Amino acid sequence: MKRKVMALVLAATMVFSAVACGNNDDSQGNSGNSGNSGSTPTQAPSTPTTPPSEGATPAPTEEPKSEGEILAEKYAGFVETPMDLNGRTIRLACSVGSRYNYVQTDGQDDPDKTNEATKKVIEILKEIEKDYNCKIEVYPSVKASGEAAILDAFNAGETLYDIWDAGCSDIHTLAMIRQGVFMPMDDDSIKDIIKYDPEFGEGSNPWTTQSDYGFIDGKQWGVNFLSVNSANIIRNCLLFNKTLVEQYGLEDPYTLVKNGQWTWAKFEEMCASIKKQSDGSVYPFGSGKVNLLFPLVYLSNDAPYSKVDANGRRVMNLLSDECLQAGNWIQDMVNNGYLCLKSADGENNIVFGQTQADLQKEGAKVEPYTFANGSCVFFADLYADLEKLTQGTVESNDKFGILPFPIGPARAENFKGKEKDAYQGVTYTVDMKYIFKGVEKPEEVAAVLVAIANRTNKNNYDILETELENCLQDEESGDMFMIMYENLTSETFTNFGGITVNGKNNAIKLDTYNDQIQQLKGTPAEIYGGIQDVFQRWVDGETFAEDPRQPAQ
Repeated sequence: MKRKVMALVLAATMVFSAVACGNNDDSQGNSGNSGNSGSTPTQAPSTPTTPPSEGATPAPTEEPKSEGEILAEKYAGFVETPMDLNGRTIRLACSVGSRYNYVQTDGQDDPDKTNEATKKVIEILKEIEKDYNCKIEVYPSVKASGEAAILDAFNAGETLYDIWDAGCSDIHTLAMIRQGVFMPMDDDSIKDIIKYDPEFGEGSNPWTTQSDYGFIDGKQWGVNFLSVNSANIIRNCLLFNKTLVEQYGLEDPYTLVKNGQWTWAKFEEMCASIKKQSDGSVYPFGSGKVNLLFPLVYLSNDAPYSKVDANGRRVMNLLSDECLQAGNWIQDMVNNGYLCLKSADGENNIVFGQTQADLQKEGAKVEPYTFANGSCVFFADLYADLEKLTQGTVESNDKFGILPFPIGPARAENFKGKEKDAYQGVTYTVDMKYIFKGVEKPEEVAAVLVAIANRTNKNNYDILETELENCLQDEESGDMFMIMYENLTSETFTNFGGITVNGKNNAIKLDTYNDQIQQLKGTPAEIYGGIQDVFQRWVDGETFAEDPRQPAQ
């Protein structure tokens, strides 16, 4: 899904002028809907000095913008609903300790140890408090014990907080939603304020594609935006050693992406050339973790682990032709000696960002293969790990770049004739936002949430300039970054990646089966065939007191 964000239309001086001159009467409870600012008078047209020519069509009178729309243009494109909360406290609980707070030293705020982006967020919260006449009270690091307290209070008819800001992997999102803890986004009291629209249609708020994580059981429960201090820009990508690409005389991957020719087949050609030229001393392709490699490969072939059908039901997709084709391709890459995997016994390891001493402490017998030291040309990894290479945290004399993953046959066919548009970034969420069911005046809570989204959003800042300064080494990588950033797709199976059995979290994990595939312990059809039904039952709401993979007693 392509992200669509409104452009910055008015200069700041124009915005403040417009707010001051045309919207003072509409500052209380304005819905912010496009074209519905009825309380703002339209200036009467001046009397013409010359009569209009006969038959001329009168010029249309432009509908004045609401204050919320003007704020949207000033910031990131979220249409706010300005209102006076009469000093109300909005209680924001989050799983991260320093997303909205200063770093603490001896129990005290420590601005000197707090990064500039977070300090900016803190200042923005103060600005929102003033504009909405409210107090935003932040409760950081609310994790498992806090979740239990939330559920206990909810069952007793109380709500401890107003907004819940936590990643889908930080809390038992599915279980909490099914216990009715959160409000759906289409609740009548908030839907005209949140304006969530999965197609980001005209007049809606531009929540990121990561909001897919909030769509469960046919309803949208939570939304996501990338705040300026969020490191979660692009999750998974393909890093590559530019020095080695040039050394082996390979085609320029940047050009291949821009020409729509960056495919699995082209990637295999490069891997074969690397293997031949290096005589096996350098691995063409590496991956440190299953949960980084598999989403890249599968989504590059239009093969998500699960889909939402026409009835809003999430349906497991593991046995689709596209998924099986992706799994088979990974096995082919292993069999051909192109893909080197990190393994528990220390054979054929490629380890990123760890020293030999670190690995020995883990008890692994490890060969000193690392992406940083040139033992691998391409590497499926976190985008954030690129900064370790380009900023010298991990030492290397080589140059490194970033790429979207090459597209597979199914995605190439779906984009036939427009392959240049097929490349995407793969991401996941760490900061979903939910509104608790039972809060007083939920429309006020929703208005503050939209204001936070609007004013702290990364799109208020020059993301590319920041990434070129902090992480990327060349403008071509900047081009690749923007291709991925502007076309992000979420691997939503994180919601259901670990099945709870008899109270034990993550007793059954999809990663276990993906690891079996890459270790060639069976075909993808064989391995997924034994687990598809179990995951579907879990997604459909079944709980397991015993391991469902065992035969019935």
